[in-house]
Amino acid sequence: MLSKVWVSQKIIHLAIASTFILALLTIAISAFLPINSDDLFMYLELGRRFFDGPLPLTDPFLYSRSQYPWHIMHEWGAYVIYYGLYIIGGFNSLIFFKSCLICIIAGISVFPAIRGKKILPFFLLPIAAYAGNIRFTEKASLFSDFFTVLILMVCLLPFHKRWVFLWLIPLLFLIWSNVHPGFHIGLLILFFSVIAQKLKGSSEKFSLSTKCLLLSTIACFINPLGWEGFFYPIQKIFNPDWQIFRTHFTEWMPTFAQNAISVNEVRALLIIWIVTAIVLIMNWKKKSFFSYFAFFLIVALGASALRFMLVSAFFSLLILSNELVLMKRSDTSQWNFGGWVFALTLQEFLFWGVLTNGYPSFLGHQFVGGGIKGLAFPDTAADFIEKNQVTGNIFNETDWGSYLAWRWHGERKVFYHGHIDDPAFLKNEYMKVYRSPAEFEDLVQKNDIKIFLMRTMRFTPGYRLTIKNLVDGMARGEWKLIYSDPNASILIKTSIK
Repeated sequence: MLSKVWVSQKIIHLAIASTFILALLTIAISAFLPINSDDLFMYLELGRRFFDGPLPLTDPFLYSRSQYPWHIMHEWGAYVIYYGLYIIGGFNSLIFFKSCLICIIAGISVFPAIRGKKILPFFLLPIAAYAGNIRFTEKASLFSDFFTVLILMVCLLPFHKRWVFLWLIPLLFLIWSNVHPGFHIGLLILFFSVIAQKLKGSSEKFSLSTKCLLLSTIACFINPLGWEGFFYPIQKIFNPDWQIFRTHFTEWMPTFAQNAISVNEVRALLIIWIVTAIVLIMNWKKKSFFSYFAFFLIVALGASALRFMLVSAFFSLLILSNELVLMKRSDTSQWNFGGWVFALTLQEFLFWGVLTNGYPSFLGHQFVGGGIKGLAFPDTAADFIEKNQVTGNIFNETDWGSYLAWRWHGERKVFYHGHIDDPAFLKNEYMKVYRSPAEFEDLVQKNDIKIFLMRTMRFTPGYRLTIKNLVDGMARGEWKLIYSDPNASILIKTSIK
């Protein structure tokens, strides 16, 4: 006869597996959202051009900057991957790929907890996913998030298991440096691993870890831009002019900006950080130097910008899961079957809730779905321009430029798109639209602007980014509204002086 202990253990193992699978399915449907990333459209357009022939050396989409020497080859691999997926299955295949990648990141973050039968990370997994939902978008940065968590997992493995991977890590960095320029975070993680081995006094482990770091660093130079590709992100970090991106683009805004603490996603991230910090303190006798260094790094990144919230949440959860395993106490003895049943029930509740009702977020209520998010892009306004043959230079929203570049293939050029990495142009030229009437008029005359394609809210009195110059121009009859919907409005210049 089978012993009661054996049967109990098998039931608990089944509950753990079911909880894990259901948790990942919940995260998958949470991320299966209509496309709202303007950057994706530039990836698709560049991917198309990549297969058609060599990419041009200067930007073919702008009329505002003649012969602009753009910087695009630092993530050429992402263009190829996204365009290939688009050819295979359209926008829904891109959404599916994004959901799978986020699921893998989430799965890695609780992998040690599965091995150690730790239940706490499974209760925190939905919180971590919610903290990162602002980054449930089809951006090349997802590759960096994936590689960051993967490198951390390898570095947390016991060394007798890790050494096999040490010679594969440089290959990962070779791929990483060609899909997104966030690989410096991974190099920092390896550096902390080297320092931790040194502090522990293991010369052999220190030597192997150092060799891995050196080979990984060399691998990052193997990209189309060579030295420039390696140092490009570092140059931007220390460029004070780049601060304008932190005020104009949501993803680079500080996580703890004014009133940010009232945002539920930020609160969720704080919960993950606090619980992880408590466990690290409780486990201080283990002298997990590497975990301390890595945790401080990811907290600093997570606090610096909204862009790092997803990786910070799952990265912290992975450290937490690993530290719980090091405590050498199995949750099965404390929670037994009842605890895992409760965890499974909670995941099932979340799964059906998200699937049927979506969930509230910083970016508005999110619902499961495919295709393109209608309110994210000016598709009907662009239809109007094409159907009515509205001609002339267009001044557009910064986060609509890539969509318009993809839609018009550069045949109708735009004023701005998100792949311009020149903060001076954004500050000194684009932002003239909001400044004095004289600067606004200089912007219009210098660029021969005939059309404004902007969000409808820009013309709403009382909105903080109302374009007062255009509202006043409409009142004087200098600009005429010819199209408007809840998302976009089109104004054309009249002949009245």
